[in-house]
Amino acid sequence: MRKFSLSLPGSGRWSTALFALAAAALLLPATARPTTPARKCSAAKLLAASRFSACRMRADAAFAKSERETSDEARLRAARTGCDAALAKAYGLAESRYGTDCDSTGDVEQVRAFLADGAARVAEGTPFSLLGTGQTTAHGPGSDGDLRAGAAHSFTDGGDGTITDDRTGLVWEKKSDDGSIHDVDDTYDGWGSADDFLAALNAGSGFAGHSDWRIPNLEELESLRNLEVVMPATFDVFDSGCSPGCTISSCSCTAFDAYRSSSSWSKWGAAWVVDFSDGYVNSVGTEHRFRLRAVRAGMAPLTPTPTPTPTPTPTPVRFVDNGDGTVTDEWTTLQWEKKTGTVVAHDYGAGVVCTDEATCPDPHDVNNRYSWTAVGPPFWAFDGTAATLFLERLNADCFAGHCDWRLPTADELGIGPSTPEGILEPWSPAQGDGSPCISPVFGPTRASTYWTSSTDRFSESRAVAPNFYWGWSQYSDPPTEFKPESHYVRAVRGLRPMPTPAPTPFPGPTPSPVHYVDNGDGTVTDLRTGLTWEKKSGDDSIHAWDRTFTWCGDANPFDEICDVAGTPMDGTAVTDFIATLNAGNGFAGHSDWRIPNLEELESIRRIGVVGAVPTFEAFDTGCAPGCTVTSCSCTRPDLHWTSSTYRAFPYDAWTVDFRAGPVEARDKTGRALVRAVRGGLSPGRAPVRRCASDP
Repeated sequence: MRKFSLSLPGSGRWSTALFALAAAALLLPATARPTTPARKCSAAKLLAASRFSACRMRADAAFAKSERETSDEARLRAARTGCDAALAKAYGLAESRYGTDCDSTGDVEQVRAFLADGAARVAEGTPFSLLGTGQTTAHGPGSDGDLRAGAAHSFTDGGDGTITDDRTGLVWEKKSDDGSIHDVDDTYDGWGSADDFLAALNAGSGFAGHSDWRIPNLEELESLRNLEVVMPATFDVFDSGCSPGCTISSCSCTAFDAYRSSSSWSKWGAAWVVDFSDGYVNSVGTEHRFRLRAVRAGMAPLTPTPTPTPTPTPTPVRFVDNGDGTVTDEWTTLQWEKKTGTVVAHDYGAGVVCTDEATCPDPHDVNNRYSWTAVGPPFWAFDGTAATLFLERLNADCFAGHCDWRLPTADELGIGPSTPEGILEPWSPAQGDGSPCISPVFGPTRASTYWTSSTDRFSESRAVAPNFYWGWSQYSDPPTEFKPESHYVRAVRGLRPMPTPAPTPFPGPTPSPVHYVDNGDGTVTDLRTGLTWEKKSGDDSIHAWDRTFTWCGDANPFDEICDVAGTPMDGTAVTDFIATLNAGNGFAGHSDWRIPNLEELESIRRIGVVGAVPTFEAFDTGCAPGCTVTSCSCTRPDLHWTSSTYRAFPYDAWTVDFRAGPVEARDKTGRALVRAVRGGLSPGRAPVRRCASDP
């Protein structure tokens, strides 16, 4: 995932930066000699950077003309090492001579990685800056594995327990299976244990001779994800020769588990993680234990993400027992009912089906089960015993001094990684069999299904009903149950202070970086990636922000199976949406619109925001009912399709959830939103393989 930019004055896309550096170096002899120490330092660094770029390009040119034998690759690596050393020496001399007068110091590795990547792209003629997803299996024309948009990944084993990403400049710690600090089986909880891990790596002269190791942010960690494989979902260089007792010099290991990033979910106290068993991206509370893989060097991320303070701070208390049979959630200000009694059994058929007050004299009893509806079709109204026997009794008695108790919405109770503010927690092996996925402060809880007030958006006869045995770790679609059935309930009161999807702008959109340009024709171009995006509108046109489509064709929606073997991308997202955009002269004068792959769609996602759609202002401004793509830009907070298939189960495809930012797989026959993209491809030309070891 190529989501990096260089934090240097006047820097932009790599081509612009390279040109500026080269031009500045050429102009130096013809202009007045710099007079201040700061200008002299800048001039020396510009000249060194220009010479480094020329050195790298000469090395790549020599290799391009060779037979590309093993000896040629060795000469290429040696030449590049020489270029690196010359740049480091020149930067060191400039900083030693001018010291604090230099505008910046200690940034030679960032500059080296940035310029090396630019030189590589010039050598390959690669016009885009995003990395590919790694997916090579095609699922129909236009699918990720068919187009393979993005640059190929390339890694180099440093021979010292590290792996360098040749594209991003990041240097990664290898993992072993020998019980050392690098052991793949080690897990960590909270920010404090991560600090202990880093302190050990950076002690003395530091691991592999460096003492600037850190935890990667989410975008950096996602760059190791390979969507073509699972168990683990990464590249071979991170999963090679792993066996009991192996060291970082003899193997490279990756656990089939979640690895934590340094990116946090603002006030929710959650950390973003990448699950390398299959590629899922979620945000999970920092009280859970995760794997860590250290990184160093590289460049600044495209979108800044919140990072924890170096000093561990106590985790604020979220749930407060009010002592009156209720619990207050300090995050959302919601007040929840506590349950009473003893769980009689955890099997599905246990509990009491409430038909009247005699069968269920205590409405707070944890074993009571209620129906959602009594009438059934055609209206499927909320008039079952959950309303008449449960909520009416709580409100008639003004339980805990309040008479406005209700069933929680799906978001309030929690359904999955997109709703970390819910009280449902992810399943963990530490729970043990039969323990519910919820804080014990809520009192006894059945490890079973609980009703919400939310109707299934695909069927009026069903309502969303999460299962507190499984938690939300398994869900990509909200779990639902048939409304006449009886399930458990927990009441709530108060209003969520977070916005809900509606055809109005979300508060406080993130200002767009200057690299997003509105073209005035219903499109936005990202100057850094070269991608041009369709804008979404609030009207009823083909660009409407709430239009949903299927990924694959499904003539029988009840079997939830694609009609064609191989699950090709032939659903309404292609036959209706993309076909309409490309008809005639094409939308905005182009007829090569397509569905973005996962890496591309993630490039317009902004993580860590609360109270707004997690994207940039270019995609979320002025949205109102009836607005057009030339007068507004909308992003509906919901699942958006990508062209990337979920390889662990090819009947699913990857989506990005713009309610919060997680990455989930969902059934290809289901419906989701689509935002079209164009550009970023080199028709008829595959990226040049510079070395035999390149993927």
